[in-house]
Amino acid sequence: MTLATPSVNSSKGPGLAELAAPLDEELLRLRRIDLRAAMDVDLLSRVDTKLVVPVGELLALLRRLCSQPCAPYQLVVTPVGFAPRYSTIYFDTPDLRDYRAHHNGRRVRQKFRYRRYHSTDAVFFEVKQRTNARRTSKTRVAVARIPNSVGPDERSLAADLGLEAHRLIPMLNVTYHRITLVGDGQRVTIDVGLHCSGRNGRSADFGETPIVEIKDHRRRPDSPIAIALRDLGLRPHSVSKYCVGVASCFDGIKSNRFRPTLRRLGARR
Repeated sequence: MTLATPSVNSSKGPGLAELAAPLDEELLRLRRIDLRAAMDVDLLSRVDTKLVVPVGELLALLRRLCSQPCAPYQLVVTPVGFAPRYSTIYFDTPDLRDYRAHHNGRRVRQKFRYRRYHSTDAVFFEVKQRTNARRTSKTRVAVARIPNSVGPDERSLAADLGLEAHRLIPMLNVTYHRITLVGDGQRVTIDVGLHCSGRNGRSADFGETPIVEIKDHRRRPDSPIAIALRDLGLRPHSVSKYCVGVASCFDGIKSNRFRPTLRRLGARR
């Protein structure tokens, strides 16, 4: 699978479909690594750096990372290619407790989700926590399928973390394709084709705008990806797929904090 996604349009500059061939060309210059080897880079406790990158700038970013004689990153190739699909259902309380915690700027917060990794067809219940030190930790347990309600083993996992999961209901379904680069203990992901649908039946299509995430054990302004972003004038900012999805799919809720990201994504409902 390439970076191109079907039924995507862009009226501002070149689109992802138009740039698919050169983007693929840059990615395929990298050394390859299989999924099992990539899993050795354990980043369940990490520092996250995120930003929305214009499609045209993504090509410039990849050229900087991929054209070096000794490229710092390897391309993760899964059994279904290098851009496998991810499907996630986020759970929240009926009054959107976890969404509101993020919107209100609480440093300590969490998100609950079931995620299917289509590269292996594995499904996990995951608790993603943000600590007061601005670190992200992810705890998860394998499950057979994505259920309609949080199961007892999943509630027990939440309780072990000091969290309450009894009132959670499925709130938002999120799908996208992810390209992953690994190198020097760091993981760089590029998510494209983001689509969200709420429990109220409304949906939001974020089209082809890429979301880049850097996952590392610590913040490293001298890493190759950080230097490349800085040279291109691309600055990190807050991006939450769950929060922009909820803000786009539900009416009558506060969303001021997420409007700059929504504008960068060019949300369409």
